[in-house]
Amino acid sequence: MSQLCKLFGTHLKLAFREKQVWFWSIFYPVILLVIFGFIFGKVNDGSSFEAKVAIVQAAPNQVSKQLLQTLSRIPQLELDGDASISQANAMEKLKQKKVDAVITLPQQASSGTIQIWLHQEKIQTTTSQAIKGIVESVAQHLNWSIAEVQPAIKVQSNTVSVGKDDLKYSAFLLTGLIALSISQSGLFNMVQHIELQRTGLLRRLRMTPMSMMTFSLASILVKWVLATIQIVLLTFAGIWLFGATLHIDLLGLLLIFTVGTLSFAAMGYFLVSLSKSMEMYVGLANLASFLMMFISGIFFDVNMLPAFMQSLSHFVPLTYFANGIRDTMLYEMSLSSGALWNNVFILVLWGAGAVIAASLIMKRKKLK
Repeated sequence: MSQLCKLFGTHLKLAFREKQVWFWSIFYPVILLVIFGFIFGKVNDGSSFEAKVAIVQAAPNQVSKQLLQTLSRIPQLELDGDASISQANAMEKLKQKKVDAVITLPQQASSGTIQIWLHQEKIQTTTSQAIKGIVESVAQHLNWSIAEVQPAIKVQSNTVSVGKDDLKYSAFLLTGLIALSISQSGLFNMVQHIELQRTGLLRRLRMTPMSMMTFSLASILVKWVLATIQIVLLTFAGIWLFGATLHIDLLGLLLIFTVGTLSFAAMGYFLVSLSKSMEMYVGLANLASFLMMFISGIFFDVNMLPAFMQSLSHFVPLTYFANGIRDTMLYEMSLSSGALWNNVFILVLWGAGAVIAASLIMKRKKLK
């Protein structure tokens, strides 16, 4: 324990002396939160959706005027100029990407077709699908009005939350990015070990009575200190910038946060043990981080993924860390929950396995 405390203090001083630690462990996660928050938050928040459209009314009539009036009142659609624009000019604006779509109104009141022109390469995007849905809905209601038909069945959309009613997607995204940032910090912040190998200091340390397990554990504990700073900054940034509402169980959060942080730091140490150079270490860390990022439910629900990727997500440690962080920060999941302990158990297996494997590899590894 005396060795561990001294090594912890040494690793902590070395970590904060490195300027790159301040950026990658503290400022980079906040930058990541802001970027992904504005990108994914805007896409998934229906109130912030907005598209710019050009409306062509070549031959004004009763139907086209009613359609134009209805479309102009929809807040998600920003009209480019007025409806007197010609079809050719509107299409040119679409090709130049000055508008997201061109809507051509029918030229006859008795019959006609509303034509929607979209970017071919963006036909499957959320914006294009939303524009089509809005115009189709307006046309349907107009048809009912013309035919004087009162629909007998109406559709009403409602929502229900697993937790409190004030939870929004911004909170879901925030907690996922907290888990992602801490995991990446653990995987990437073992650079000093590579430097120790390169300079030959690690070989000298191994010749001392000190246990490599103790040396590694002290370094891993430093990652817990850095991760604590991360989660505090990210939480305040998410609440301040995106208005995320959180419902935290402190004891549950402390448990999953500590276990997850130490486990990913252990995985980073395992990657170091496999690496012979800085390039190899960064490559392995990037590969692991990239694979986990998109199949662990960080940005969207895992159920949206293909079936085979959903199966893979059950073997990814970040899945359980993100679930644990969300459960304790959004749904006030306490220590009495079996689901929380399941996430903890999986992370402990990954962390313990990584430490044991890394220690065995480092003992047999030929160092300079």
